[in-house]
Amino acid sequence: MADMLMDNLIVMVGPKESLFNVAQRIASEKVTYYGIAAVIDEKKRVIGVINDGDFLQLITRQADLSQSVETAMIKNPITVPSSLSHEEIIADVRKQLRERGATDKDWVRYVLIVDDS
Repeated sequence: MADMLMDNLIVMVGPKESLFNVAQRIASEKVTYYGIAAVIDEKKRVIGVINDGDFLQLITRQADLSQSVETAMIKNPITVPSSLSHEEIIADVRKQLRERGATDKDWVRYVLIVDDS
Protein backbone atom coordinates (compact mmCIF):
# COMPACT_ATOMS: atom_id res chain seq x y z
CA MET A 1 0.00 0.00 0.00
CA ALA A 2 1.35 3.39 -0.95
CA ASP A 3 0.69 5.70 1.99
CA MET A 4 0.07 8.91 0.11
CA LEU A 5 -1.68 11.99 1.46
CA MET A 6 -3.64 14.42 -0.64
CA ASP A 7 -1.88 17.76 -1.16
CA ASN A 8 -3.15 20.87 0.66
CA LEU A 9 -4.84 18.92 3.45
CA ILE A 10 -1.94 19.02 5.91
CA VAL A 11 1.64 20.21 5.87
CA MET A 12 3.97 17.57 4.43
CA VAL A 13 7.69 17.67 5.20
CA GLY A 14 10.77 15.57 4.61
CA PRO A 15 12.57 13.90 7.53
CA LYS A 16 15.67 16.11 7.19
CA GLU A 17 13.77 19.41 7.42
CA SER A 18 14.63 21.38 10.55
CA LEU A 19 12.19 21.53 13.44
CA PHE A 20 12.22 25.32 13.17
CA ASN A 21 11.20 25.24 9.49
CA VAL A 22 8.48 22.67 10.18
CA ALA A 23 7.08 24.84 12.99
CA GLN A 24 7.04 27.83 10.65
CA ARG A 25 5.27 25.83 7.95
CA ILE A 26 2.66 24.50 10.40
CA ALA A 27 2.00 28.08 11.52
CA SER A 28 1.84 29.66 8.08
CA GLU A 29 0.79 27.26 5.32
CA LYS A 30 -2.80 27.40 4.14
CA VAL A 31 -4.02 23.84 4.59
CA THR A 32 -7.31 22.23 5.54
CA TYR A 33 -6.06 20.72 8.81
CA TYR A 34 -3.85 22.94 10.97
CA GLY A 35 -1.50 22.00 13.76
CA ILE A 36 0.10 18.89 12.29
CA ALA A 37 2.72 17.94 9.73
CA ALA A 38 3.14 14.55 8.11
CA VAL A 39 6.74 13.47 7.68
CA ILE A 40 7.01 11.65 4.38
CA ASP A 41 9.76 9.72 2.64
CA GLU A 42 10.87 10.06 -0.99
CA LYS A 43 7.97 7.82 -2.09
CA LYS A 44 5.46 10.03 -0.20
CA ARG A 45 4.84 7.36 2.42
CA VAL A 46 4.00 8.62 5.88
CA ILE A 47 6.85 7.78 8.25
CA GLY A 48 5.94 10.11 11.10
CA VAL A 49 3.99 13.09 12.34
CA ILE A 50 4.65 16.10 14.52
CA ASN A 51 2.04 18.45 15.91
CA ASP A 52 1.70 21.72 17.73
CA GLY A 53 1.67 19.98 21.11
CA ASP A 54 4.99 18.33 20.31
CA PHE A 55 6.44 21.76 19.58
CA LEU A 56 5.19 23.13 22.90
CA GLN A 57 7.02 20.30 24.66
CA LEU A 58 10.18 20.93 22.62
CA ILE A 59 10.10 24.64 23.45
CA THR A 60 9.58 24.08 27.18
CA ARG A 61 12.55 21.68 27.16
CA GLN A 62 14.55 24.30 25.26
CA ALA A 63 15.28 21.79 22.49
CA ASP A 64 17.53 22.69 19.60
CA LEU A 65 15.08 23.52 16.80
CA SER A 66 17.84 23.34 14.20
CA GLN A 67 17.72 19.54 14.51
CA SER A 68 15.88 17.55 11.86
CA VAL A 69 12.22 16.74 12.39
CA GLU A 70 13.03 13.01 12.34
CA THR A 71 14.65 13.44 15.77
CA ALA A 72 11.35 14.46 17.37
CA MET A 73 8.58 13.08 15.16
CA ILE A 74 6.10 10.48 16.32
CA LYS A 75 7.15 7.41 14.37
CA ASN A 76 4.68 4.96 12.89
CA PRO A 77 1.55 7.11 13.25
CA ILE A 78 -1.91 5.63 12.93
CA THR A 79 -2.96 5.67 9.28
CA VAL A 80 -5.96 4.16 7.53
CA PRO A 81 -6.69 3.69 3.83
CA SER A 82 -9.08 6.17 2.21
CA SER A 83 -11.13 3.30 0.77
CA LEU A 84 -12.52 2.32 4.19
CA SER A 85 -16.01 3.22 5.39
CA HIS A 86 -16.44 5.20 8.61
CA GLU A 87 -17.18 2.01 10.53
CA GLU A 88 -14.13 0.29 9.05
CA ILE A 89 -11.94 3.27 9.97
CA ILE A 90 -13.05 3.07 13.60
CA ALA A 91 -12.47 -0.69 13.67
CA ASP A 92 -9.03 -0.32 12.06
CA VAL A 93 -7.96 2.42 14.49
CA ARG A 94 -9.11 0.33 17.46
CA LYS A 95 -7.18 -2.66 16.09
CA GLN A 96 -4.01 -0.59 15.63
CA LEU A 97 -4.36 0.80 19.16
CA ARG A 98 -4.73 -2.69 20.64
CA GLU A 99 -1.68 -3.86 18.68
CA ARG A 100 0.27 -0.99 20.24
CA GLY A 101 -0.84 -1.91 23.75
CA ALA A 102 -3.25 0.99 24.22
CA THR A 103 -5.95 0.82 26.88
CA ASP A 104 -9.48 2.21 26.98
CA LYS A 105 -8.09 5.33 28.67
CA ASP A 106 -5.74 6.11 25.77
CA TRP A 107 -6.89 8.41 22.99
CA VAL A 108 -5.82 9.51 19.55
CA ARG A 109 -5.62 13.10 18.45
CA TYR A 110 -4.93 12.49 14.77
CA VAL A 111 -5.62 9.64 12.35
CA LEU A 112 -4.17 10.12 8.88
CA ILE A 113 -6.32 8.88 6.03
CA VAL A 114 -4.01 7.92 3.18
CA ASP A 115 -4.48 7.12 -0.47
CA ASP A 116 -4.25 3.35 -0.77
CA SER A 117 -3.86 3.18 -4.52
